Amino acid sequence: MPPSRVIQLYRKIPWVQAASIGLDGLHTLLEVLDKMDAVFPPLSAIVGGLTALRDVYERTKRNREVTEVTAARLDRNCGILARRIEQDPTMASNFAHADYAAILQVLIEKVRALHQHSRIVRTLSSADHESALKSVCDEMADVMQTLQFELGLSIERNTEAILREIVFQKLVYAHSASYNADMSNGVSRRSCTEGTRFTILRDILVWARDESSLPIFWIYGPAGQGKTTIAYTICERLAHNTKHVSMISCFCSRQQDSHEGKVLIPTLVLRLAEQSASFATKVVAALTRQSNLGDLKLEDQLYPLLVEPWKTSVAGRKDLPPIIMIIDALDENEAGILFVKGFLAAVQAGDLPGLRVLFTSRPDPELVKLLGSDYKDLVFPKSLHFDANVNSDDRRDLDADIVLYLNEELPNHRNAPDLIALADVCAGLFVYASTAVLLVKPKDRVSAGIQKEEEVIRQLVTKASVAIAGIGQGHAVQMDTLYENILQEAFGSTSLQEQDPSSDPRTRFLLTFIIVSRIKRVDMGTVCYLAGVHTDVAESAIAFLQSVLYTDPTSKAIFCYHTSFEDYLLRTQGIAARRTRKWIVQHSWNMITTDQDRTRFDFDSRKPWSLDEGDVNLLDVSYAVKLAELYPQLIQPGLSRLHEARAKYSATVSTMQTIARTRSPILRYRIPYLALILFGF
Repeated sequence: MPPSRVIQLYRKIPWVQAASIGLDGLHTLLEVLDKMDAVFPPLSAIVGGLTALRDVYERTKRNREVTEVTAARLDRNCGILARRIEQDPTMASNFAHADYAAILQVLIEKVRALHQHSRIVRTLSSADHESALKSVCDEMADVMQTLQFELGLSIERNTEAILREIVFQKLVYAHSASYNADMSNGVSRRSCTEGTRFTILRDILVWARDESSLPIFWIYGPAGQGKTTIAYTICERLAHNTKHVSMISCFCSRQQDSHEGKVLIPTLVLRLAEQSASFATKVVAALTRQSNLGDLKLEDQLYPLLVEPWKTSVAGRKDLPPIIMIIDALDENEAGILFVKGFLAAVQAGDLPGLRVLFTSRPDPELVKLLGSDYKDLVFPKSLHFDANVNSDDRRDLDADIVLYLNEELPNHRNAPDLIALADVCAGLFVYASTAVLLVKPKDRVSAGIQKEEEVIRQLVTKASVAIAGIGQGHAVQMDTLYENILQEAFGSTSLQEQDPSSDPRTRFLLTFIIVSRIKRVDMGTVCYLAGVHTDVAESAIAFLQSVLYTDPTSKAIFCYHTSFEDYLLRTQGIAARRTRKWIVQHSWNMITTDQDRTRFDFDSRKPWSLDEGDVNLLDVSYAVKLAELYPQLIQPGLSRLHEARAKYSATVSTMQTIARTRSPILRYRIPYLALILFGF
């Protein structure tokens, strides 16, 4: 039947005439179908049933208010569906043999049965007919709504061809940012233990599915409260519901490439482009106009690379649910705070409709001000800061969750009194519990036996109880006590201040790793070079510290299980850290120069070994790291290359010396480093 004839019949249906609505949706749908080479079976079923609908409604007494709602809803879904099909007919044809065709056909048969019955029994109660017909039409509208919804999502997610554009290939993004990224380091992110964190997970999922709620959900709390595990669990659950929710993730970590500020916006843009073809198209246009967008500073990237493409592509996502963006450990990205400032301003200005965000972070003062005060009308905040001495419902729930976690990880001690006592001294800190598990049952090692494990558990409880009795409870006290116990076992002392880095290679290795990790992640060989130790020493130190450190078997890089251990060492071992920084710089200098060089380039006698410990900072260490990485390139080609590099270095001395004298004295000994880096390699 031609579309024009169907529309004429549709206009004659009394409930359509009674409803104060237009026929734009149906009219558009029929025109689109008429243009398609192949008929779309589910929609043909809808069109074919309109004549029957007309006759049935002519024989029923109409309720204007009810029929108007039904007609409007059905017509609206026709219009949306028409737009989807016209947008991508090929994608629409993929749905031709889906369940929708069969379901709609069943519903049409119900309409035809009503039609036939009303012709035979003209005196049948019109209320019965009206109720039955309304039920069928509502079901048809439900099916069509689901169809247009899934078709719309399929079109938006059909981004494979767009992402092959060369401009996307040039974007530098964080490979470790996705929640389920292959970390290839023996340790992966994990979800919450079954049955734990029920309340917070429920609250987030309710927020994620309620489009009318605030656009931002912020989880904040001190290190070790399980924020990353909660975020991971939310990602898992939303990922399993892709028919109704689109989700992207960006997990930041100081120990991974996701800590770099320069990759934050490109990573988010790439992940959003994977979920939205309309957005991806606008990003391609932006990168074509300005090819260096991916290389700019975050504040220069945010609007042209993210906000504007999103804002101008909103029509393509009309009638689709929002995309949920989950950004974990925001404070561990170098540009995290800067990103939040710009992002919140864009949300407040209405430039990011249909984009909702779950942030997790520590309670950094600037983030607290932004998310908890300046833009509080946009944010649903949820604190995980349940202090150790607070007897609240949240804290009791958290303690119960930790018991479940310990039972799962240490099944040989399930609900044993000592295990319950261990859960109590964890003081609501999941990082304490997970570290304790590694102390009791080291990863990838054969168990020492139940009795030995029980002994370790009792020792942990006893030492923590003594500390609490002497100092009092509190998260800092709990974690410091745990880490002190680990250092005591590894080094025979709770303080590395007592160890001279120049004479104790294991201490020097540990502190060198911690200091260098604040600059960049390097492999074990580079750390050993900077610390001046053999790999046997490094492996021994890691073995003693296996509850807090591990090595990536592929890259040989070293990682902390939790960054709170890094924070603890730098906070409590300041003197030893300063000594180690000086050692790193001095050792690096000794490795790349000769006695003759030291005499020849005497910049006011300001050599690394003549500096005070307090003079050496991370900038100096960064030079040493650079030289450590380049050193093999210098010596492998042979001595001729070495002499050539030093000749270049010598030729720049007078210029560099002049520059050095115009700077602070502390910079003077850095000039040889710069000369070697800039002119020697």
